[in-house]
Amino acid sequence: MSKRPKRNIYHIIETSNGKQIKNVYNCASEVLVNKKFKELIEENKKVRFPVKYINIGKLVDAHYELFIIKRNDNDNKQTKLKDENGKIINFQTNDENWVIYDREDYDREETFWVYGYHPVFQRKDFKWIYDNLISNNNEKNSLKQILIFRNKLLISTTYELNMILCKNESDCIRLYNELEKETEKNKIKYVYFVGDGYHSYLKKNWFNKIKELTGWDGLKIRRRNLRP
Repeated sequence: MSKRPKRNIYHIIETSNGKQIKNVYNCASEVLVNKKFKELIEENKKVRFPVKYINIGKLVDAHYELFIIKRNDNDNKQTKLKDENGKIINFQTNDENWVIYDREDYDREETFWVYGYHPVFQRKDFKWIYDNLISNNNEKNSLKQILIFRNKLLISTTYELNMILCKNESDCIRLYNELEKETEKNKIKYVYFVGDGYHSYLKKNWFNKIKELTGWDGLKIRRRNLRP
């Protein structure tokens, strides 16, 4: 754990699978750190489509948490708090100079590679996909079919094919389901969710459409996951 200025008694840190990834906030006031912590947790409720998997050379479950840590002045190395399942357990830092003061589960908004945009610098979130590819043209002559093809979500109209690449098949199914819920909630017409294109009798048709769009070989089109 990195050194922190002594004047900052409290820190809010974000972790992933138990490892610190971000120093979010610091101060010397218990009142201020509690206020900031509550604000962050409340703001986090707005995450629409949370990250479920992360790449660390392989895909693993994401487990983000937000902690308040406090300078340890009394040699008490453990704090009893609720874990993500509501069970009271001991939490402990890997630095004896700091002790856990509070924790909450935390989410990050997932972003996706929409084919045609840069896969790193122009990633799109759930809201962008829904606003720009689903609900942007609600006309009968622009009927949309939405389907899953392994880890790829396809949005097909008479005029174009859009493709969203997900980290794995599970994420693709989750994106498909959440877009369907959003579409039904907002009563969007002329959008049809047609299920699993990879195992349908139209598999070859969808395969050829992806190949025409991307120029990829068969192995890449059939992949289940994005490579880490």
